[in-house]
Amino acid sequence: MNAPMGRKRSHMVRKVVTANTEGELFARSRRRCAICFGLKHDTDTKKDQIAHLDHNSSNSKLENLVFLCLKHHDQFDSKTSQSKGLTKEEVKRYRSELYDFMTKVRGTNWPDHRRIEDVLKETDRQQLSTEVYDRRIQTYRTVRDFLGAIARKGTVTFDELNKFSTDTDEALFLFNRNIADYLRELYKKAVTLHITNKKLTTQYFAAGEDSSKVAEEDAELLVWFSEQFEVARERFYACIAL
Repeated sequence: MNAPMGRKRSHMVRKVVTANTEGELFARSRRRCAICFGLKHDTDTKKDQIAHLDHNSSNSKLENLVFLCLKHHDQFDSKTSQSKGLTKEEVKRYRSELYDFMTKVRGTNWPDHRRIEDVLKETDRQQLSTEVYDRRIQTYRTVRDFLGAIARKGTVTFDELNKFSTDTDEALFLFNRNIADYLRELYKKAVTLHITNKKLTTQYFAAGEDSSKVAEEDAELLVWFSEQFEVARERFYACIAL
């Protein structure tokens, strides 16, 4: 049956991206996939496609376009992928993060002459206020003093554990989750070191407990703590250097 007179079928007309718009998109993204960057901080160049954020190919304005690798373009356009959270707003945010990063490293030689993590850390450091810097560096010094005391004595006291816990209590509010988790790891291993050392000095072992295994664990902990001077410096470097 023919459609009634006066009624027109609607068609989505694909609008070609102009050369100027395409060039601007490539310049802003440096041909890096926004999703690769947003999910994995991957800054390798990709075989590309230009995607439309609103999935409307007739809307080829620059603000509606995003540079994606072939794999992520397919995922973004698939209904299954969208239902799992690869949404327009998410991809738009990744695109903004990518553009912001590319602006900050505009003077560098590409492909990455430094690891992306180093550049991201550096740009974060530049935004620190003097007050935040002072508080963060004090936490780092607390860690260094704590490690130094363990290195000198080969153990740690309850008083030192309590002081370390108190002095680093605000770390979660000063640093990212990684630093907070690292401080928690230091504390837990220090508690274990205190227990193993106590057992060895008092020769008090639980029934069936092998004293040689306790001694081995104690030695391994001391080696681990000796390695933390360099580990701590690397972890804190990104957060406290101006």
